Amino acid sequence: MIASLRGKVVHKDSDGIILECAGVGYGLSLSMRDLVNLPHEGQEAFVWVHTHVSQDNIRLYGFDQREELHIFEILLSVSGVGPRLALTILSDLSGDELAQAVEQNSVDALTRISGVGKKTAQRLLLELKDKITRSASALPVLSLGQNQLEYDLISALENLGFKISIAEDAAKHAISNMPEEDNLSILVKEALQATVRQN
Repeated sequence: MIASLRGKVVHKDSDGIILECAGVGYGLSLSMRDLVNLPHEGQEAFVWVHTHVSQDNIRLYGFDQREELHIFEILLSVSGVGPRLALTILSDLSGDELAQAVEQNSVDALTRISGVGKKTAQRLLLELKDKITRSASALPVLSLGQNQLEYDLISALENLGFKISIAEDAAKHAISNMPEEDNLSILVKEALQATVRQN
C-alpha cells in the first residue's frame, strides 16, 4: 500500500501532478485547493496518498494534509460518491466547511458544488451526520466519528481491493476482537481472517 510519497514535482496541471520518487514518476490526482498550495515544478513535495483500486484501474489521490485524506475516505463511504466527486467536493469545501454544512444540514452549501444535485446533497448530509462533526472550541477543529486506527485499517483494506462496506465491517470486527491491539499489521491480518470466515 502506498500511504505517502515524497519527491520532486516534475509536472503539474489542472488534472494533478507527476511526483518523481527515486526515479519513478507517480501520477496523482489532487483537489484544486491542494494543487494551488503545492510547490512549483522542480521543487520537492510531500503528499499523503489514497490508492483507489477498481475493476478498470488503480489511481492515486494525493493530499497535502492527512485530515483531508481521511475526509476523502469518509466521502467514499457515502453511496453514490466516487473518488472524482469526493475530490470535487474537497476542491470547493475545506474539511471544516464541510463539517459546518453537515452540522447545519445545509443542502444549499452542497448543491453549489458541480455535480452535486439535491438528492446527492441530502444523502451526503444524512450519511455524514455521525461521521463528521465540529468541536465546540473557539477555532473549529474537524472531529472524525471513528478513531485514527480504525480509519487507517479501513484504508489499508480498501487498498487491498475490498469495497468500503466490507472494509468497514471487517475493521470493526477486528478492533472489537482485539480492543487493546494498536499494531496495524496485526489488525489487518485479523480483518482478513474475518472476511474469510464470513465467506
